Amino acid sequence: MTNKVTYSFVLLDRFSRIAKKIKSSSKKLTQSLNKAALGFKKVTAKIAKSSGKIREVGKNLFYKVSLPLTLAGANALRMSANFEMAMNNVKALTDATSSDFVKLRNRAKELGQTTKYTATEVADTMGVLAKAGLKTNKILGAISPVLDLATSANLSMASSAEIVTGILAGFQIKVKDLTKVNDVLVQAFTNSKTDLVSLGEAFKYGGSVAKSMGLSLEETSAILATLGKRNIEASMAGTALRGMMTKLVNPTRDAVKIFKKLKIRKKDIVDSKGNLRSLIDIIEILQKRGINTAQTMEVFGLRAGPAMVGLLSEGHKSIRKFVDLLGQAGGKTEKIASVQMKGLTGATRSLMSAFEGLNISVGDTGFLGFATDLTNKLANFVRSISKTDKSTLKLYTIIAGIVALIPVLIILIGMIASPIGLVVTAVSLLSAGLATLILKWKELKKWFVAGALNNWASAIKKTAGIFQSIGEFFGGNSSIKSEIINKQPNTINPIQNENNFSGVLDINLKDRQKQVQSMQLQKTGFLDVGLSRVGI
Repeated sequence: MTNKVTYSFVLLDRFSRIAKKIKSSSKKLTQSLNKAALGFKKVTAKIAKSSGKIREVGKNLFYKVSLPLTLAGANALRMSANFEMAMNNVKALTDATSSDFVKLRNRAKELGQTTKYTATEVADTMGVLAKAGLKTNKILGAISPVLDLATSANLSMASSAEIVTGILAGFQIKVKDLTKVNDVLVQAFTNSKTDLVSLGEAFKYGGSVAKSMGLSLEETSAILATLGKRNIEASMAGTALRGMMTKLVNPTRDAVKIFKKLKIRKKDIVDSKGNLRSLIDIIEILQKRGINTAQTMEVFGLRAGPAMVGLLSEGHKSIRKFVDLLGQAGGKTEKIASVQMKGLTGATRSLMSAFEGLNISVGDTGFLGFATDLTNKLANFVRSISKTDKSTLKLYTIIAGIVALIPVLIILIGMIASPIGLVVTAVSLLSAGLATLILKWKELKKWFVAGALNNWASAIKKTAGIFQSIGEFFGGNSSIKSEIINKQPNTINPIQNENNFSGVLDINLKDRQKQVQSMQLQKTGFLDVGLSRVGI
C-alpha cells in the first residue's frame, strides 16, 4: 500500500512539473502573442494615422486645387463652345467670307470685354441682325447702337435688336439712321408709363399701318406712348391705333352722319391724294367740333373708341409737345446708357462679361480645339463599336462586367484586415485561459492527495478529462507517453530518475489488466497506462 501511495505522489509530482512547464510555456506564448498583438496594433495605428494624413492632404488638394481647376476648365470650355456656336450661326446667316467672319468675331469679343454684355450675347445679337437682312458691314455698324439701346432699356441685346429692326422695317428706315430711331424710342419710353418691350409690341401691330397712312416715327411714338399713360399698352395700343386710322379712312354710314352733324368735311380727314392727315390735327378738329364720348365710340367702335377717348382727354396740345420732345431726342440713348452703367450692378455685369472674355481667350489657345478633336474621336469610337459584330460586343460586355467587379474585390480585401485582429485576440484569450488553468494546479494537487487517501478512484475520474486535454495539447503522441509505455526499470528511485519518472510504472500490463477492469476505470492517454501499471 505504501508503494502505491509513493507511486501516486511521484506521478503527481511529475504532473506538477509538467504543469509548471506548460504554465511557463503558455505564459511565454501569451506574452509573445500579446506583444505581437500590441505591435500589430501599433502598426495599424501608425498606418491609420498616416493614411488619415494622406487622405486629409488629398482632400485638401482635391477641394483647393483639382476641383477649382477642373471647374475653371469646364467653364472655359462651356463659354468658348457657346460663343463658337453663336458665331457659327452668324456665319451661316450672313454667308460671310473668312475675313468678314474674323471682323465680326473680333468685334463681338471686343464688345464682350468692354461692356455689360458678354461676347456670346453680342454674337446672338449679330444673328438677329443677320436674320433682319443685314450683312457684315451693316451689322458692324448697327451692333453698337443696339447695345446702347439695350443698356438704356435694361433689356437683352437680342430682344432690343428684334424690336428696333422691326421698327426699321415697318417705317422703311435705313440702318444708318438706327441711332436716331433709338433716341426717339428711348425718349418715348423714358417720358411715359410704357417701356421698350411694350412700345415695340405696339409698333408691331400698328407701326406699318401708321407709316402707310403718312404718320412719322415721332408722331406714332408719341401717340403710342400717350396711350400707355392711359393704360393702353403693347398690342392693345397698336391695335387701337390701327383701328382709329382705319375708321377715319373708311368711316361707316353712322360715322359719316356724325361727321356731317359736327360739320367735319372729308378734306379735314384726308388730303387730295387720299392720305390721312396728321392724326394730331384730326384730334384737334374733333376737339374743336365738340365730339362727345358716345359719338366717339360710335365712330371708332369698341376697340379703337376707348383709345380715341383717351387721346381726346390728353389733348392735341400735349401730344404735339410730346412730338416736339421726341424730335429733340438726339444723344438720348447714349446718355441714358451711361447712367444705367453706373454703380455696383453695372460694374458687376462688366466684370462677368470680362470674365467670359477671358474664358473665350483660354479656349482660343487651342483648348477648345483639343476638346473638339477629342470629342470627335470619341464619337467615331462609339460609332465603330456599334458597328462591330455580336461576338466582339459580347467580349466588351464581359470585360465591362469584370471591371465592375473590381470595386467589390477592393472592398473584400479591405475587410480582411479586421479578421486578422480578431484571430490574434482569440489566440491570446485561449492562451490566457490555459495559463489560468495551470495557475490553479496547486489546488488541484491538494485535491489529488485528499482523493488518494480517501476516494482515489473518484478523484482520478474527475480529473482524467483535464489531463487528457493536456495530452491533446502536446499532440497525443508525446515523448512522455512513449517513456511510460517502453521503459521498465527494476527499481524505483524518484530522486535519481527525476527526469525519467516513467520507470516507476514498469509493471506488467497483463498482470494488472483484471484489476483495472474491476475498478472500471476509463483509460485516457498516458495517465490510464500509468494507473494500470501501479495496480490501482
